Amino acid sequence: MKKLISCIFCIAIIAILFSCAGEKKDVLYQIPLETKVKDCSIIFSRDGEHFAFIKEGTEGEAVIYNGNTDKTYLIIDALCLSPDGTHYAYLATDGKSEIVVKDGEEIAHYKSKTIIRRDKEFKTIQLLNDGSVIYTKKEPKNMKKVYKNNKPIDASPYSSKPEVSKNGNHLLFWSIDGTGDYLVFDGKKKKIKDIPFFLAISGDGKHYGAIIREGKNKNAVLIDGAVKISFDSKNSVVLFALSEKGEHYVLVQNDRASGDLKIKYDGVIVYSASDIFTNSISFSEDDLHYALVIFKPPMNKAGLLFDGKEIPSFDPNFSTINECFKEGRPLVFDPTGTRLLYIAGSGTNQIVALDQKVQIRFDLYNTEVYQQYFSSEKEISCLIHDRINKQIVRVRKTLQ
Repeated sequence: MKKLISCIFCIAIIAILFSCAGEKKDVLYQIPLETKVKDCSIIFSRDGEHFAFIKEGTEGEAVIYNGNTDKTYLIIDALCLSPDGTHYAYLATDGKSEIVVKDGEEIAHYKSKTIIRRDKEFKTIQLLNDGSVIYTKKEPKNMKKVYKNNKPIDASPYSSKPEVSKNGNHLLFWSIDGTGDYLVFDGKKKKIKDIPFFLAISGDGKHYGAIIREGKNKNAVLIDGAVKISFDSKNSVVLFALSEKGEHYVLVQNDRASGDLKIKYDGVIVYSASDIFTNSISFSEDDLHYALVIFKPPMNKAGLLFDGKEIPSFDPNFSTINECFKEGRPLVFDPTGTRLLYIAGSGTNQIVALDQKVQIRFDLYNTEVYQQYFSSEKEISCLIHDRINKQIVRVRKTLQ
């Protein structure tokens, strides 16, 4: 009897400890035992309510969206979701041609290697929230054209570099006609002097920007059609991003003299780094703060840069936690805009941390952590692939 009471007491204590931890697990999808998930193919909508991934099999590959399986093709890539997650699209190959597929329907067929692959794969195919599929296609005579669904987006002979806003409601691209170069934002054209290199849209979707060529040895930052600053073109641009409300920007350049990356905020150098995670850049919603993952010389150790200053943090480049995220994951500001939620590593764990406080721990080798976010002011969530239990899971945790 004493042993039974002792056992019940221990179980009760363990239950209390777990309940105090405040972690809740929502299984979004139980992956069938025979289904093999293609490495690094899982994607989620921004709110975590929708997901898609590519499954591999002996007959080819197929997309599974919110648990529903599409047609099997030889090869599938460039899988994407609209920002609200209600639409999905991808490129498929049947051995003879490449096919643009939206919401399970084939909307366009082209010869192999007709769709232009972007440096960042998630920009090869992009979706607006209304379901419009945006991509760039090769044209005769070495020309390119941006397509919306299966039609050219405008009548210009050349267009390229499409960018869909974070909220999925706005579109920016570059076009050329007989009168010059233009930036086209939501259908409105603004003439520019020369070729744009980087295009960007503010987080709220109300402003646009670009790095453009300005003469033989000069480039310029252009925001809403106005030049903000000119700079020497000998130092190539690595990153250009607009803030949430479009009032500020971050520009990162490769300094040829030192070999370092110079990080500029509104044109002023704030930090020198050996490298950065380009996908990590984030701005607070009040437009007052910015942050990104940097690497410091000479040891090349990763850290967090907050408003131009390195802050204490766990290692955001620990071991294999970025296997599927070669350019890192976006950092996430808390609702106050003063703290950072990020994924890092420690020991044999992947961790979700808020500044220097660990919130959730995961096994390093059997879990892929894809996305972290605030599901409410006092609750964080992260989306994971549990390889052991073959599950796509949302883990929620009340902040301590």
